Amino acid sequence: MTNVEDNGTLRSLYRLAESGRLDKDRILVLRSASNFTQPPKNETAVWSITAPYPANGSTALETCYRVAAPVVSALIDGWDIYEATPPSALPSW
Repeated sequence: MTNVEDNGTLRSLYRLAESGRLDKDRILVLRSASNFTQPPKNETAVWSITAPYPANGSTALETCYRVAAPVVSALIDGWDIYEATPPSALPSW
């Protein structure tokens, strides 16, 4: 797997922040595994780009939901605090 999309997306978001159109401290990246950059042994590159996602991508979707739901809930529940001050990326432990 790669993070090429994340790099491009973050670069774009940082450019928006540099122009004053976005607060970079409010960027949250959530990734989940859904496919790979190389085919498995004994498979071709064509297979790699044409094979369906395992379980139609539902495993990746479920993983994202399980991680994102508590984060979104915490942001909504604590919005009276987070509206003015984004949560810190550093762990409090």
